Amino acid sequence: HRHSLANFILALDARAHVAVFDTCICHDLDLADDWVWQNYMSALRRRTISAAHYGPPCATFSASRRGDGPQPLIPREGPGRYGLPNLSIADKEKVRLGTLLALRTAEALLQHLILATPFVFETPWPLAEEAISMIHLDEFQKVLEDPRVLVKRVDQCRFGARTTKPTLLLLFLVGSPAAEVSADPLLCCHAPRSWAVPSTRQTRSLPHPWLRGKEWPVPTETLDPLVTYPPPSSSNAF
Repeated sequence: HRHSLANFILALDARAHVAVFDTCICHDLDLADDWVWQNYMSALRRRTISAAHYGPPCATFSASRRGDGPQPLIPREGPGRYGLPNLSIADKEKVRLGTLLALRTAEALLQHLILATPFVFETPWPLAEEAISMIHLDEFQKVLEDPRVLVKRVDQCRFGARTTKPTLLLLFLVGSPAAEVSADPLLCCHAPRSWAVPSTRQTRSLPHPWLRGKEWPVPTETLDPLVTYPPPSSSNAF
């Protein structure tokens, strides 16, 4: 993708070698696979990997799994964070894979701390007190105990995202003495406007459309009051 992180790095330094571990790009580079993971960690320990960015899947830790959204698959506290006993087979597999990748990410971050090699980790910012996040896992708490790790909130709308998309970043050895990275949050600075869900006419005043449900809200003024808008088909759901 032309807006990918890999292309951004190459634009900064064409001599850089960038490896992308993403099953959407290549199924052979699946960090859930033991062989792939062992090779990755071996390269990290040998310092073949000089810096890394981690964005593990967060669907089972999603902040949208609350209220009227999908029901949480894991609790915020206690041993159930690693898997509940009463889930369906399909949900157990989702939790198994999501937790495996989260724990492997934490393992890699701890290795970076030992080696003093830079990393960036990103995951959705837990907006509500009861929101679930992989940073609540014990292994991530060990990473957060290191005073060298910088925690920063960045709202991705500041960089053109369609929604506010509040994001939690863990930064280690990122920046330079001439360009220090600040821990100050980079919050949404856009003015609110009226948004409406076409099929229900539900309206809210927000800077951006909200990202829950199967239908994108649109600017209220774009809706024709004489038109009935059908709900989206499942193929248009997100």
